[in-house]
Amino acid sequence: MNEDASAPSADAAQLPPWYRRIRRKWRLFWLLLLVAGGVMLFLAVKPESTQSRVERQARKILSDVRRQNRIGVSSVLDAMYDWPKPFPQIATALFGSHERNFDAQEQLASLGWRAVPVVTNALFRDPNAEVRSVAAQALAEIGDPVFVPTFAGAFHRESEDSVRQAILRALGRIGDTNAVPLLITVAQGTNDASVRVAAADALVEFESLEAFAAITNTFLHDPDVSLRRGIVQNFSYRSVPGIREGLITALTSDADGAVREAAARALRGQLSGEAVGALLSALREDAHDKVRAAAAEALGQTSGEEVEAALVRALESDTNSVSAAAAQALENFSGAASERALLGALTTNWAVGVRANAATALGRRLDGTTNPVVAATLIQSLQTDNDTQVRAEAASALGRMEGPESVSALFAALEKERKANVQVEVISGLRRRPDSALSGVLLRLLDSALLEADARERAVEHLGSARIDRAVPTLIQLLESDAEARVRGAAAEALGHFSGTNVIAALSTALAKDDTGDVRAHVAGALRELRVHQPAATAALLQAMKKDDDENVRVAVINTLGELRITNAQPALLFSLRRDSSREIRIAAAGALGEFGGATAVSALEKAFANDRERRVRSAAAVALAPLANAEQRKIFIATFNEEPLLRAELAPLLGRMATSEAVSALLASLADGAGGRAAVVRALGETGDPRGAAAVMDVLARDRDAGARAGAVTALGRMGNPDAVPVLIAALKDRAGSVRTEAAWALGHLGDARACAALGEALSERGGENQFATAFALAEIGDRSAVPQLTVALARAADRDKLAAACALAFLDDPAGMSVLGETLRSDQSWMRFTALIGLLRLNTAESRRTLENCRDFDATLAAVVEAGLRLGGPGAATNLLCTAQRNTSMTQNYRHFGARALVLFNDPATLPALKKFADDSEEEVRVAVRVAIRRIERKLAVSKVAAEN
Repeated sequence: MNEDASAPSADAAQLPPWYRRIRRKWRLFWLLLLVAGGVMLFLAVKPESTQSRVERQARKILSDVRRQNRIGVSSVLDAMYDWPKPFPQIATALFGSHERNFDAQEQLASLGWRAVPVVTNALFRDPNAEVRSVAAQALAEIGDPVFVPTFAGAFHRESEDSVRQAILRALGRIGDTNAVPLLITVAQGTNDASVRVAAADALVEFESLEAFAAITNTFLHDPDVSLRRGIVQNFSYRSVPGIREGLITALTSDADGAVREAAARALRGQLSGEAVGALLSALREDAHDKVRAAAAEALGQTSGEEVEAALVRALESDTNSVSAAAAQALENFSGAASERALLGALTTNWAVGVRANAATALGRRLDGTTNPVVAATLIQSLQTDNDTQVRAEAASALGRMEGPESVSALFAALEKERKANVQVEVISGLRRRPDSALSGVLLRLLDSALLEADARERAVEHLGSARIDRAVPTLIQLLESDAEARVRGAAAEALGHFSGTNVIAALSTALAKDDTGDVRAHVAGALRELRVHQPAATAALLQAMKKDDDENVRVAVINTLGELRITNAQPALLFSLRRDSSREIRIAAAGALGEFGGATAVSALEKAFANDRERRVRSAAAVALAPLANAEQRKIFIATFNEEPLLRAELAPLLGRMATSEAVSALLASLADGAGGRAAVVRALGETGDPRGAAAVMDVLARDRDAGARAGAVTALGRMGNPDAVPVLIAALKDRAGSVRTEAAWALGHLGDARACAALGEALSERGGENQFATAFALAEIGDRSAVPQLTVALARAADRDKLAAACALAFLDDPAGMSVLGETLRSDQSWMRFTALIGLLRLNTAESRRTLENCRDFDATLAAVVEAGLRLGGPGAATNLLCTAQRNTSMTQNYRHFGARALVLFNDPATLPALKKFADDSEEEVRVAVRVAIRRIERKLAVSKVAAEN
């Protein structure tokens, strides 16, 4: 027994030493592997702290920026994305998506204070200059004055000029006055001119006399000409208090002509009596042609007999650029002397630019009116001028004017003219008129190949939007055989307005066979507009989704399949959402599956929201899932909003639409941790209407350095409908950021409080930007007739779109002073402007406005239906009809349901209340918000009326 027991030991002892050593090492290896596996398992299951997760995300974002800014081999790999297969797939495997991280600073800022240690470290220590610049911009996005010393220290350490410029602009964005001394020192003393310009540009952000004095001193006395020029150019169209005097001095005394030219252009937005005098002197006396031309352009933004006379004299200058600028400026004047001068320039001046500008000015001066003398001169130029630019501008001017002679001349030119730019302007001018003969002429010219490509495209657009049924064979022929891709694309889009098996067959064939991706994308869009489930079209769409090699085409196809809810496309959409390497394809697939609904789609969207590697795809999945989500999934949205700051901007609107107590609490908590996405968060709080959010939103408006967040705050206050917000919104009308001033005007209009009228009337005089437009409509929403005199002044002085706003606002205050402007706007090429004019005319509802509407033959079928409904149902009935029946359009400028909802806010008619309530939870945020504002206003109006009746 003892021998048997000892046998194995004896055998082991007989093993070679090298074998025993290997066996011991393997045992040690397996032991270490087991320990490492245990550690990895522990780390995998151990909950990651919020701080660690945020820091990891910050490092990942900075790493992406670093990767995208490599040189050498990176450029080769970038090129691989455009090579044939399989090179794009290889590049994606090696370096990930080809999509550039252009919003890295916003992503870092959205992580909030927890990311600051990583970002600050990158600002000071990262070897990549682009990473350091992004870090500076991210800290500026967070926007706390505590970063000023950090930026100062980083600036003094930094040797790269691009990073130093980023730091200086970050200081300007934060706006803390403690940064002013550093910026002044840099602006006046740094060797690099571009850095000094950045410092001066940052100083503009401070409402500080010290800062303005430093800027003025810098660009008046700096020896570097390029610096003076660059700083002055930065002030173009910017109304900066304290700068005007410096610009006037630069215009009158700077030795460099380019600086004087830049000063003249910059003064366009800061005109005063002294500025006008300086510009008149420059126009008469400056030795440089470009300075005199810039002075003439600037003077075109003012008024007065002296200015008009000076421009008439300048029109006779021997220098082409000065004469052309004077002709352009005179379009804003109406004197007989300037009209004669323009007519003379059009017929006798040898310079093409002068004659062309004279024709343009005459057309704009006489827009919507009849003037036989001017018309005859324009007709002569259209028929005889030897330059196509002049003939084109003459055609455009005749298209603006009334009178049968203008129409006859345009039709004659359409038959004879063979230059593309002239043909385009002739067609555009004739499109504005309710003349049935145009379609027949265009069809004949298209069939006989007498129109150039640009003109063919414009003709096709007209035939489609006007729904000319007899044009279908010609449109199909153009789609199949025109040599120009843009014409084929326009033909496809036009065919989307028709129906019939021949149309579907032609589009299906083009989707499969056309060799240009843009055309195929237009075809997919046209099939979506047709809203048919014909087998041939469905087969073509599915084939394109699977095999088309153009990403844009596949996105358009997926959008069509989703909107049409073609059920047999669902498996392919599910596969694309899970497996496609293209982010844009996965985004489109998420949206399409949201249209389908059902358990399968919900499950796929849930997984994409939880697992996709791209933030934008996860966001698209959340948006698609939101209308389908149950209570449990909504809890997941809130949890993700709390835990993942990078998704807050995208998820905030979903929480706002939920409007639950938990959602409101999450939105409020996010404002406290310094994370980004604050603009979206405060807007969402506004949509919830929860009174707990009002104080937080007003705090953002009062304290936040980010203009986007402040603009979001005023938008939210307008949505909430709290009258306590009126004083702070009135104060916001003077915010240094134009976007905040504009949103404050809209918000005050939504609140409908007459206390705001005086401040809005003062804001109505502000030139430029969106503010004048918003202010006019705010006064219309409030409905106080005390605003009529100020709107009448704006009607006389404003530019085209602001003039339209004033005219429409006057109509809603029952004043017909803007009637001619509304009538003229019906000929605009822009559908949103025509819609605005239509609503104003419907609201005015006078005999003259009804006659104007009866003569309106809008070539857009939806707007034509608005006119018809308005005449049949009355003003509010037309807007209600539009809101309820208009199809959602893919063009931002033609989102008619949004227009209809906003119109109903203005009508403020209790009869529209039943229709409005159907859309209070509309899937489109703009529609939903406008409808809720209208409902709130009407219900408040009814309550006031009830109290008055009871008393």
